[in-house]
Amino acid sequence: MPDEPNTIGSEQAQPQTPAKGRAQRRQFAAMERRKKALEMRMAGLTYQQIADNLGYGNRNSAYDAVDSALRDIPRENAVKLRTLELERLDFAASRIAKRVSQGDLPAIDRWLKIQERRARLQGLDAPTRIQNDLTSGGEKIKFVPVTVDPKKVTGEG
Repeated sequence: MPDEPNTIGSEQAQPQTPAKGRAQRRQFAAMERRKKALEMRMAGLTYQQIADNLGYGNRNSAYDAVDSALRDIPRENAVKLRTLELERLDFAASRIAKRVSQGDLPAIDRWLKIQERRARLQGLDAPTRIQNDLTSGGEKIKFVPVTVDPKKVTGEG
């Protein structure tokens, strides 16, 4: 019957307002853009290349988009991407291993950067917290790095 109200269950369906529809379309477009950024990263593009291709302001914005997309996907896909990144690091390290063993300082420096990235990807580095000691009377501000036990922070330990 054409004159009956549109109902779902016992509740009346509310017509979608134009503003709400636009907001949902923008949200969907942003989600698709983040998904595309993740796909590009998985294909090996740099964050700067992703930013240039998708119109992000800079590589940090592209990084944030990929990071957000990772949080939106099932855990096994994030593990898959992490595994892929680790394989890429293995490949890069294998390409310079001979030069590292021969004492080539630039190769050693690059190898250390690869290992730092690996440690970050695997969560091996303990997070640090900056504790600032602000005092009055014209004294200098003192920043003290503090090592944090991840198990205590997450409640696992």
